[in-house]
Amino acid sequence: MAKPFLLIIAGLALLGAHTPLHSTASVEVPSGLDHKPWKQLLKTYVNDKGLVDYKRWKESSEDRKALKDYIDQFASEPELAAKGKEKLAALINAYNAFTVEWVLEHYPIASIREIKGTWSGRHWDIGGNLVSLDDIEHKYLRPIMGWKVHGVLVCAARSCPPLQQFAYTDEKLDSQVSEAFQAWLARPDLNTFDPNIKLAEVSKIFKWYREEFNEYPGGVKAVIAHFAPEKYRSFLASAEYTLTFKNYNWGLNDQSDLGKNYKLSPLKLLFSMFKE
Repeated sequence: MAKPFLLIIAGLALLGAHTPLHSTASVEVPSGLDHKPWKQLLKTYVNDKGLVDYKRWKESSEDRKALKDYIDQFASEPELAAKGKEKLAALINAYNAFTVEWVLEHYPIASIREIKGTWSGRHWDIGGNLVSLDDIEHKYLRPIMGWKVHGVLVCAARSCPPLQQFAYTDEKLDSQVSEAFQAWLARPDLNTFDPNIKLAEVSKIFKWYREEFNEYPGGVKAVIAHFAPEKYRSFLASAEYTLTFKNYNWGLNDQSDLGKNYKLSPLKLLFSMFKE
């Protein structure tokens, strides 16, 4: 009976990892939001590796309020709704800010997966409508941004792309997306390149969302070659190497060792999926 059970677990894991696109829906985001407070908070509590000092942040009543005040901006019913890149940038910031706030509310925790309803719960108010993190990612961003969304949304796991020290803006969105991908692929613990043995071991996100990355000319390998550190680009551009995928660490993206060695057992994975 063990093997069938493990096969069921594996199938559920794949379903959970690669969420199909929902039908495109709309949400009105207020235009003219002030993202400077979010930028300042990121510069204060996020280090160069994209890890967060949740403990110090939680202990600062002033900066907890600053984050909540920033988040509250999204809740106002818009007289003028954001469009185009302004809306996309605001939704990226919202996803990341909501995620940080969610972690802070439950900190200390070893993994965000241990909190019930993290992605499916409609806890967040945008334009007078309650939405979930899944709504923001799968309904509002993926249908428009495609593969690019996977380098900018940070789910608070150690194997997520690094949280950047800037707020996304409409004026700089394209260059900021590129910067986020470059920072992600430059993290050797998340993506490893070895020309000597012709091996690239990259984030499992590239496997889970391969179909979307394949929308880029040349597919996954071309995306990796484009954004990888410059010293590896000629090696990666040849595409004559073996591509493998790292195990995904769902431990919290904390600057301390909290969650560093987090292990998601098959039973814990199954339980966390039912909690969602």
